Amino acid sequence: MNLLEFLNTYPTEKAVIDAWITHTYPGGVSCSRCGSKHVYQRADRFKSFNCRHCGTTFSVTAGTMFHRTRIDLRYWFYAIYKIAYAARKGISANQIHRECKISYPSAWGMLKKIREAMAREELPEFGPVTEADETFVGGKPRRLNSKWVYSTRQETKKIPVLTLYDRQSGLASARVATISREGKRLSAKQLAVNILEKVRRDSIVLSDENPGYQILSRLGYTHLSVPHNRRYVAEDRFTHVNGCESFHAPIKRSFMGVYHSMSAKYLPLYMAEAQFRWNTRTLEPADRLAKILVLGGEGRRSPEPEWVQRREAVEREQAEQRVELERKRRVRGDGQMELF
Repeated sequence: MNLLEFLNTYPTEKAVIDAWITHTYPGGVSCSRCGSKHVYQRADRFKSFNCRHCGTTFSVTAGTMFHRTRIDLRYWFYAIYKIAYAARKGISANQIHRECKISYPSAWGMLKKIREAMAREELPEFGPVTEADETFVGGKPRRLNSKWVYSTRQETKKIPVLTLYDRQSGLASARVATISREGKRLSAKQLAVNILEKVRRDSIVLSDENPGYQILSRLGYTHLSVPHNRRYVAEDRFTHVNGCESFHAPIKRSFMGVYHSMSAKYLPLYMAEAQFRWNTRTLEPADRLAKILVLGGEGRRSPEPEWVQRREAVEREQAEQRVELERKRRVRGDGQMELF
């Protein structure tokens, strides 16, 4: 899908909302309060629906990544199109700000919610052959003793990211290493926990010579390592972590060429974006956009339980009775009712 096809597919906000409903409500729109299917779309506000059963007015974007947005949904779809397909290494909020003529905070908030939707992607368990590696994101070389030190670890403030790559499915998982109680980020315990959560026990785990991975042999894994100080691929031509290195390459390019800075607070969202773009690289643009819409629609308000509906119905009936009694008390002597 090129830009012209995208503009022809979504020419108006009504077309955007209809596409959103198609992907988010495959069984049809239902009332968010009573769950009834007897609803109709309002002609003045396309996002709003009225329920014929309980009379509730609700929005199809409530509880989703479009919740309470005042920005035209065409801009949202354009940002999704750019971040998921058109911009291979991502797109900055400043670029969306310039192209859509919206404020920078609005553009940043849009991209943040889109990345949060990407982070909801669920991955299957990895195996039987999985690569494990780590990379460091952020920071700049420091000048020590009148020399520039191009180090990736000690002399910079880079944040480590733990990466797993499944050779069978081609999927990758990226997780930002957190600081442990001992003040460490890449301890053997952290590496083992990351692998235990994603990789099944009977798998072969390939890594570099990092001593933190040696614990895997005691956890039921078959661990093979390649000495990166001498070669990138072992002599058996099987033991390497080139899949992880391929996943790291666009992350480094996006940092240097697009974002220029990734704060530690939002780095997990940037990694979720890179992970989603990698894992959906074989999908068509329309399918990738549809998947983001489905993920962004998760969390919308579900119908209220029956006991809540009954309680609200009783409360409405009691309120109507109180209003009627108040009107009867204000009837004049001539039989006319005061307006209030």
